[in-house]
Amino acid sequence: MFSLTRDNRECGIIQVTLRDKKQKAMWDASHVPDSETLELVKTIYFQRHVVNRNSRGKALITIHGIRSHGEWNAEIAHIASSCGWIIAPFTYGYVEATTVTKESERQRIVDQFRDHINDIFDKYNCRISVIAHSFGTYIIAKYLLGFDRPPVSIDTLILTGSILSESLDIDRFKGRAFKIINEVAPNDSVVPYAPMIGLWRDALLGNSGKAGFKSASDILEQRTCDVFTHNNVIRRDVVSKRWMPWLEINVGRVGISRRAQEKIAELLGKAGLKDFDA
Repeated sequence: MFSLTRDNRECGIIQVTLRDKKQKAMWDASHVPDSETLELVKTIYFQRHVVNRNSRGKALITIHGIRSHGEWNAEIAHIASSCGWIIAPFTYGYVEATTVTKESERQRIVDQFRDHINDIFDKYNCRISVIAHSFGTYIIAKYLLGFDRPPVSIDTLILTGSILSESLDIDRFKGRAFKIINEVAPNDSVVPYAPMIGLWRDALLGNSGKAGFKSASDILEQRTCDVFTHNNVIRRDVVSKRWMPWLEINVGRVGISRRAQEKIAELLGKAGLKDFDA
Protein backbone atom coordinates (compact mmCIF):
# COMPACT_ATOMS: atom_id res chain seq x y z
CA MET A 1 0.00 0.00 0.00
CA PHE A 2 3.04 2.27 0.42
CA SER A 3 4.82 1.35 -2.83
CA LEU A 4 3.45 4.37 -4.74
CA THR A 5 3.52 8.05 -3.84
CA ARG A 6 0.42 10.23 -3.90
CA ASP A 7 1.20 11.30 -7.48
CA ASN A 8 1.56 7.62 -8.50
CA ARG A 9 5.38 7.46 -8.68
CA GLU A 10 7.00 4.20 -7.63
CA CYS A 11 9.06 4.51 -4.48
CA GLY A 12 9.59 0.88 -3.48
CA ILE A 13 8.14 -0.97 -0.51
CA ILE A 14 8.47 0.88 2.80
CA GLN A 15 8.98 -1.02 6.03
CA VAL A 16 7.76 0.81 9.12
CA THR A 17 9.50 -0.22 12.35
CA LEU A 18 7.53 0.46 15.53
CA ARG A 19 9.45 0.83 18.80
CA ASP A 20 8.45 1.67 22.32
CA LYS A 21 9.93 5.06 23.26
CA LYS A 22 10.94 3.96 26.75
CA GLN A 23 11.91 0.34 26.32
CA LYS A 24 13.23 0.76 22.76
CA ALA A 25 11.87 -2.65 21.96
CA MET A 26 9.79 -3.77 19.02
CA TRP A 27 6.07 -3.47 19.62
CA ASP A 28 4.01 -6.61 19.64
CA ALA A 29 1.90 -5.59 16.67
CA SER A 30 -1.47 -7.30 16.40
CA HIS A 31 -4.15 -6.76 13.79
CA VAL A 32 -7.53 -5.66 15.07
CA PRO A 33 -9.84 -7.41 14.81
CA ASP A 34 -7.85 -10.09 12.93
CA SER A 35 -5.50 -10.66 10.01
CA GLU A 36 -8.26 -11.89 7.67
CA THR A 37 -10.20 -8.66 8.17
CA LEU A 38 -7.03 -6.69 7.43
CA GLU A 39 -6.66 -8.54 4.13
CA LEU A 40 -10.29 -7.79 3.35
CA VAL A 41 -9.81 -4.07 4.04
CA LYS A 42 -6.70 -4.00 1.85
CA THR A 43 -8.61 -5.68 -0.96
CA ILE A 44 -11.46 -3.15 -0.73
CA TYR A 45 -8.95 -0.50 -1.80
CA PHE A 46 -8.84 -2.15 -5.19
CA GLN A 47 -7.81 1.03 -7.02
CA ARG A 48 -4.65 1.25 -4.94
CA HIS A 49 -1.48 -0.71 -5.60
CA VAL A 50 -1.44 -3.53 -3.04
CA VAL A 51 1.52 -5.86 -2.64
CA ASN A 52 0.49 -9.28 -1.36
CA ARG A 53 3.75 -10.73 -0.05
CA ASN A 54 2.24 -14.08 0.86
CA SER A 55 -0.14 -16.04 -1.35
CA ARG A 56 -3.31 -17.27 0.33
CA GLY A 57 -3.32 -20.46 -1.72
CA LYS A 58 -5.53 -19.52 -4.64
CA ALA A 59 -5.77 -21.00 -8.12
CA LEU A 60 -7.53 -19.68 -11.21
CA ILE A 61 -8.72 -22.30 -13.68
CA THR A 62 -9.74 -21.17 -17.17
CA ILE A 63 -11.86 -23.19 -19.61
CA HIS A 64 -11.91 -22.34 -23.32
CA GLY A 65 -14.60 -23.04 -25.91
CA ILE A 66 -14.71 -25.11 -29.09
CA ARG A 67 -12.68 -24.14 -32.17
CA SER A 68 -10.12 -22.56 -29.88
CA HIS A 69 -6.92 -23.26 -27.98
CA GLY A 70 -7.74 -20.57 -25.42
CA GLU A 71 -5.25 -18.02 -26.77
CA TRP A 72 -6.94 -15.42 -24.55
CA ASN A 73 -5.18 -16.96 -21.54
CA ALA A 74 -2.33 -14.58 -22.41
CA GLU A 75 -4.61 -11.70 -21.39
CA ILE A 76 -5.13 -13.23 -17.95
CA ALA A 77 -1.91 -14.98 -16.94
CA HIS A 78 0.42 -12.07 -16.23
CA ILE A 79 -2.24 -10.05 -14.39
CA ALA A 80 -3.47 -12.85 -12.14
CA SER A 81 -0.03 -14.35 -11.50
CA SER A 82 1.31 -10.95 -10.39
CA CYS A 83 -1.40 -11.03 -7.71
CA GLY A 84 -0.27 -14.42 -6.43
CA TRP A 85 -2.66 -16.68 -8.32
CA ILE A 86 -1.73 -20.12 -9.63
CA ILE A 87 -2.87 -20.06 -13.27
CA ALA A 88 -4.15 -23.48 -14.34
CA PRO A 89 -5.82 -23.44 -17.79
CA PHE A 90 -7.88 -26.50 -18.65
CA THR A 91 -7.17 -27.25 -22.30
CA TYR A 92 -8.97 -30.11 -24.02
CA GLY A 93 -7.75 -29.34 -27.54
CA TYR A 94 -9.19 -27.75 -30.65
CA VAL A 95 -12.52 -29.44 -31.40
CA GLU A 96 -15.26 -28.72 -33.92
CA ALA A 97 -18.94 -28.23 -33.11
CA THR A 98 -19.76 -31.56 -34.72
CA THR A 99 -17.39 -33.30 -32.30
CA VAL A 100 -19.23 -32.21 -29.14
CA THR A 101 -22.59 -33.33 -30.53
CA LYS A 102 -21.52 -36.81 -29.43
CA GLU A 103 -22.48 -37.55 -25.84
CA SER A 104 -19.39 -39.71 -25.38
CA GLU A 105 -17.14 -36.82 -26.44
CA ARG A 106 -18.84 -34.34 -24.11
CA GLN A 107 -18.52 -36.83 -21.25
CA ARG A 108 -14.84 -37.37 -22.05
CA ILE A 109 -14.15 -33.62 -21.78
CA VAL A 110 -16.10 -33.27 -18.52
CA ASP A 111 -14.19 -36.23 -17.07
CA GLN A 112 -10.91 -34.60 -18.09
CA PHE A 113 -12.00 -31.46 -16.27
CA ARG A 114 -12.86 -33.50 -13.18
CA ASP A 115 -9.30 -34.80 -13.09
CA HIS A 116 -7.85 -31.35 -13.73
CA ILE A 117 -9.68 -29.47 -10.97
CA ASN A 118 -9.13 -32.31 -8.50
CA ASP A 119 -5.38 -32.41 -9.24
CA ILE A 120 -4.99 -28.64 -8.81
CA PHE A 121 -6.97 -28.68 -5.56
CA ASP A 122 -5.03 -31.59 -4.08
CA LYS A 123 -1.56 -30.63 -5.29
CA TYR A 124 -1.62 -27.03 -4.11
CA ASN A 125 -4.15 -27.27 -1.26
CA CYS A 126 -5.73 -24.10 -2.59
CA ARG A 127 -9.02 -22.35 -3.15
CA ILE A 128 -10.38 -22.46 -6.71
CA SER A 129 -12.01 -19.86 -8.96
CA VAL A 130 -12.96 -20.38 -12.61
CA ILE A 131 -13.24 -18.28 -15.78
CA ALA A 132 -15.25 -20.14 -18.44
CA HIS A 133 -15.93 -19.12 -22.04
CA SER A 134 -18.60 -20.42 -24.44
CA PHE A 135 -18.58 -24.26 -24.36
CA GLY A 136 -16.46 -23.92 -21.21
CA THR A 137 -19.56 -22.61 -19.41
CA TYR A 138 -21.31 -25.89 -20.26
CA ILE A 139 -18.37 -27.91 -18.93
CA ILE A 140 -18.26 -26.16 -15.55
CA ALA A 141 -22.06 -26.33 -15.16
CA LYS A 142 -22.08 -30.06 -15.92
CA TYR A 143 -19.40 -30.55 -13.27
CA LEU A 144 -20.94 -28.42 -10.52
CA LEU A 145 -24.53 -29.56 -11.05
CA GLY A 146 -23.75 -33.17 -11.97
CA PHE A 147 -22.83 -34.13 -8.39
CA ASP A 148 -25.09 -34.15 -5.38
CA ARG A 149 -22.14 -32.37 -3.81
CA PRO A 150 -19.15 -31.56 -6.08
CA PRO A 151 -15.76 -32.76 -4.77
CA VAL A 152 -14.37 -29.25 -5.31
CA SER A 153 -16.52 -26.15 -4.87
CA ILE A 154 -15.39 -22.81 -6.26
CA ASP A 155 -15.27 -19.28 -4.90
CA THR A 156 -15.92 -17.20 -8.02
CA LEU A 157 -17.30 -18.41 -11.36
CA ILE A 158 -16.97 -15.94 -14.24
CA LEU A 159 -19.02 -16.72 -17.35
CA THR A 160 -18.36 -15.14 -20.76
CA GLY A 161 -20.16 -16.01 -23.97
CA SER A 162 -22.32 -18.29 -21.83
CA ILE A 163 -24.31 -20.94 -23.68
CA LEU A 164 -26.23 -21.88 -20.54
CA SER A 165 -30.00 -21.57 -20.49
CA GLU A 166 -31.35 -18.18 -19.47
CA SER A 167 -34.02 -20.10 -17.51
CA LEU A 168 -31.46 -21.93 -15.37
CA ASP A 169 -32.18 -21.63 -11.64
CA ILE A 170 -28.99 -20.03 -10.33
CA ASP A 171 -29.82 -20.99 -6.75
CA ARG A 172 -28.92 -24.55 -7.73
CA PHE A 173 -25.29 -23.42 -7.59
CA LYS A 174 -25.48 -22.38 -3.93
CA GLY A 175 -22.86 -24.23 -1.90
CA ARG A 176 -21.12 -25.12 -5.17
CA ALA A 177 -20.02 -21.59 -6.10
CA PHE A 178 -20.00 -18.53 -3.85
CA LYS A 179 -20.40 -15.88 -6.56
CA ILE A 180 -21.30 -16.12 -10.26
CA ILE A 181 -20.42 -13.24 -12.60
CA ASN A 182 -22.23 -13.39 -15.95
CA GLU A 183 -20.96 -10.96 -18.58
CA VAL A 184 -23.93 -10.24 -20.84
CA ALA A 185 -23.14 -9.18 -24.43
CA PRO A 186 -26.24 -8.07 -26.40
CA ASN A 187 -24.12 -8.01 -29.56
CA ASP A 188 -22.97 -11.62 -29.22
CA SER A 189 -23.77 -13.19 -32.59
CA VAL A 190 -22.66 -16.72 -31.65
CA VAL A 191 -24.51 -17.60 -28.44
CA PRO A 192 -28.07 -17.57 -29.93
CA TYR A 193 -27.07 -20.28 -32.39
CA ALA A 194 -25.27 -22.51 -29.88
CA PRO A 195 -28.29 -24.74 -29.11
CA MET A 196 -29.00 -25.23 -32.81
CA ILE A 197 -25.39 -25.78 -33.82
CA GLY A 198 -24.94 -28.19 -30.94
CA LEU A 199 -27.53 -30.56 -32.40
CA TRP A 200 -28.09 -32.22 -29.06
CA ARG A 201 -30.78 -31.82 -26.45
CA ASP A 202 -29.73 -30.59 -23.04
CA ALA A 203 -31.71 -28.49 -20.57
CA LEU A 204 -28.51 -26.60 -19.74
CA LEU A 205 -28.21 -25.05 -23.23
CA GLY A 206 -29.48 -21.55 -23.93
CA ASN A 207 -28.87 -17.87 -24.55
CA SER A 208 -27.68 -16.44 -21.20
CA GLY A 209 -24.53 -14.92 -22.70
CA LYS A 210 -26.67 -12.59 -24.82
CA ALA A 211 -29.92 -12.25 -22.85
CA GLY A 212 -28.75 -12.91 -19.28
CA PHE A 213 -30.27 -15.24 -16.70
CA LYS A 214 -33.93 -14.64 -15.91
CA SER A 215 -33.81 -15.75 -12.28
CA ALA A 216 -32.42 -13.44 -9.64
CA SER A 217 -30.10 -14.80 -6.96
CA ASP A 218 -27.94 -13.32 -4.23
CA ILE A 219 -24.97 -15.24 -5.66
CA LEU A 220 -25.44 -13.83 -9.20
CA GLU A 221 -23.97 -10.62 -10.57
CA GLN A 222 -24.89 -9.72 -14.16
CA ARG A 223 -23.51 -6.78 -16.11
CA THR A 224 -24.39 -5.80 -19.68
CA CYS A 225 -21.92 -4.20 -22.05
CA ASP A 226 -22.60 -3.25 -25.68
CA VAL A 227 -18.87 -3.27 -26.43
CA PHE A 228 -18.67 -7.02 -25.91
CA THR A 229 -19.07 -9.58 -28.67
CA HIS A 230 -18.58 -13.32 -28.30
CA ASN A 231 -14.79 -13.19 -28.47
CA ASN A 232 -13.60 -9.80 -27.22
CA VAL A 233 -14.65 -9.96 -23.55
CA ILE A 234 -11.47 -11.45 -22.14
CA ARG A 235 -9.12 -8.49 -22.48
CA ARG A 236 -6.71 -6.81 -20.08
CA ASP A 237 -9.06 -3.95 -19.13
CA VAL A 238 -11.85 -6.34 -18.12
CA VAL A 239 -9.52 -8.77 -16.33
CA SER A 240 -7.81 -6.12 -14.21
CA LYS A 241 -10.69 -3.68 -13.58
CA ARG A 242 -13.83 -5.85 -13.50
CA TRP A 243 -12.73 -9.35 -12.49
CA MET A 244 -9.67 -9.22 -10.25
CA PRO A 245 -11.47 -7.37 -7.40
CA TRP A 246 -14.19 -10.05 -7.36
CA LEU A 247 -11.68 -12.87 -7.53
CA GLU A 248 -9.61 -11.43 -4.69
CA ILE A 249 -12.37 -10.64 -2.23
CA ASN A 250 -14.12 -14.01 -2.69
CA VAL A 251 -11.09 -16.20 -1.96
CA GLY A 252 -12.12 -18.76 0.64
CA ARG A 253 -15.72 -17.57 0.91
CA VAL A 254 -17.49 -20.64 -0.46
CA GLY A 255 -18.48 -22.96 2.35
CA ILE A 256 -17.80 -20.56 5.24
CA SER A 257 -20.47 -20.04 7.85
CA ARG A 258 -23.46 -17.76 7.39
CA ARG A 259 -22.31 -15.74 10.40
CA ALA A 260 -18.95 -15.10 8.75
CA GLN A 261 -20.71 -14.08 5.53
CA GLU A 262 -22.83 -11.60 7.43
CA LYS A 263 -19.73 -10.17 9.13
CA ILE A 264 -18.04 -9.60 5.77
CA ALA A 265 -21.20 -7.95 4.43
CA GLU A 266 -21.30 -5.72 7.52
CA LEU A 267 -17.69 -4.60 7.00
CA LEU A 268 -18.32 -3.87 3.35
CA GLY A 269 -21.44 -1.93 4.28
CA LYS A 270 -19.50 0.23 6.73
CA ALA A 271 -17.05 0.98 3.92
CA GLY A 272 -19.99 2.06 1.75
CA LEU A 273 -19.66 -0.92 -0.56
CA LYS A 274 -21.91 -3.75 -1.65
CA ASP A 275 -19.13 -6.11 -2.58
CA PHE A 276 -17.72 -4.35 -5.67
CA ASP A 277 -20.94 -2.78 -6.91
CA ALA A 278 -20.07 0.66 -5.53
